[in-house]
Amino acid sequence: MKFFITFLMLIVVTTFISAQEKYVTVTMDDLLIALDNAGSIEKIEKASNSLLNSITKLNIPVTVFVNEKSFLKDGETDRRLAIYKQWAENPLVTIGNHTYSHLNYANTSFKEYEEEIIRGETIAHELLKNTGKELKYFRFPFNCTGKDRASREAIYNFLNEKGYINTPFTIESMDYMYNALYCNYFDNGNKKEAQRILEEYINFTGELFQYFETVSQKLYGRNINQIYLCHTNRLNEACFQKLITKLKGIGYSFISLDETLKDKVYQSKDYYTKHFGISWVYRWIGNSEERKSLMQKEPYYEKTEELYNNLMNQK
Repeated sequence: MKFFITFLMLIVVTTFISAQEKYVTVTMDDLLIALDNAGSIEKIEKASNSLLNSITKLNIPVTVFVNEKSFLKDGETDRRLAIYKQWAENPLVTIGNHTYSHLNYANTSFKEYEEEIIRGETIAHELLKNTGKELKYFRFPFNCTGKDRASREAIYNFLNEKGYINTPFTIESMDYMYNALYCNYFDNGNKKEAQRILEEYINFTGELFQYFETVSQKLYGRNINQIYLCHTNRLNEACFQKLITKLKGIGYSFISLDETLKDKVYQSKDYYTKHFGISWVYRWIGNSEERKSLMQKEPYYEKTEELYNNLMNQK
């Protein structure tokens, strides 16, 4: 009888958790540099159009973080700026500042980083003038908010003065790694391995979402609004529709960054002061041992990382 009651309670709790609504905001970093390995400007245009068309077809709001240096290239600037304009004018796209040239704040002086932020907004202000949109979101390259507490607080104060909202993330699935492997296989004619990498990326992303749901329930007793970090790369251009289908299949609805940040969890204190770009879910944990324990339990594909490291060592 005791076992039966416990079993029923478990079913009730599981059903309650499953019935809770789940929301996510998709954010994409590194427009346009994440597409540069497509090759020619024609191929870059094609990949950009394909990804933007998928976003539009699926009606998914996205926030895209831009490195404006990547749009200024001899002989291609006009065509690259036309790509930027397409993204800026799409009603589903919110433009964010990702610094001018994607510098790591841990290796950059405060003054130089200030200049990176200011230079990173020049074109955006012009493109957004007649769109009704505003440039208010900033994301640190490498999600490095500083090498220590003092450098972090200094740049946070500057961002506040500029009217920027620092954009966190809760889930990222190392798509830069999968992208490198996918492009290597695809460009070398190994379509079978390229497809395998694509499918593994989608499955790995699903596992991570389910893991962070569990962590959210453990820490907050509910599902929090998630922020997914990926990149405007060829991998996501090839599989964005499959990725969205996967996330819809595990119960997610897609909302804007404005809506996601209304979740009170984003008012939590950031206890993390090192330079590694870890999830804000971990940063909000004050106990470093608990943080470390949860990070060690996160799903991880060691073999895939080994393939990636081997590929990088060959370059």
